[in-house]
Amino acid sequence: MFNGRTVYFRHCEEHKRRSNFARMWRLLRLRLAMTLAKSIVLIAVLAFGNFMLTGCTPSPRYLGTARPVVHQPVSNEKPQTNSSSAHNAPAAAHSKLAAASTSADIDRDALMGAVNLYLGTPYRYGGTGFDGIDCSAFTQNALYEAGINVPRTSREQYKTGSAVSRPDFGDLVFFGESGKSVEHVGLCLGNNRFAHASTKLGVTIDSLDDPYYKKRYIGAKRVR
Repeated sequence: MFNGRTVYFRHCEEHKRRSNFARMWRLLRLRLAMTLAKSIVLIAVLAFGNFMLTGCTPSPRYLGTARPVVHQPVSNEKPQTNSSSAHNAPAAAHSKLAAASTSADIDRDALMGAVNLYLGTPYRYGGTGFDGIDCSAFTQNALYEAGINVPRTSREQYKTGSAVSRPDFGDLVFFGESGKSVEHVGLCLGNNRFAHASTKLGVTIDSLDDPYYKKRYIGAKRVR
């Protein structure tokens, strides 16, 4: 009789332990499910907020198996000066930006060097540096390195320069979801390629022949 009662109590204790473990496991799974649901909602809210605030197209893509080769600028060459013009060097350096802005030819090495430096930089709405940059800041910074000043936003940049039917190297190319209102800007590199800060891939290079961009293409402006 005593042995039977002992076995019975042991069985009750074992059953209680198993019930407690099952209850704890259910609570843990419930908490994990709630945490996952909260994370999904947060990601959705952030994604929607980025879509509403950004001035760039929501899902730019890069087509092709490899990015086009971007040549490094020639940085070791130095202009030769003679002794008679040496005293004018400070003044020449001070007026370099204005001279380049009115020149018929753009500083290709400087512009390609800037594009090359920014390639791979992540996209960040309102960003202006290598830690994150948006579309209009990228074009503004790259053109500035080539001696050309343009406004900060894509819509203001669209108001500058002269319209061109066929964009060439250094021209600004503009896009919009409706094909009318400017929402995105890039920098033409020639051969129907353009560099831009996409919301998905950051600074990258795409083709103007891509149907995605063809449908949203608004026009091009020459700012030099």
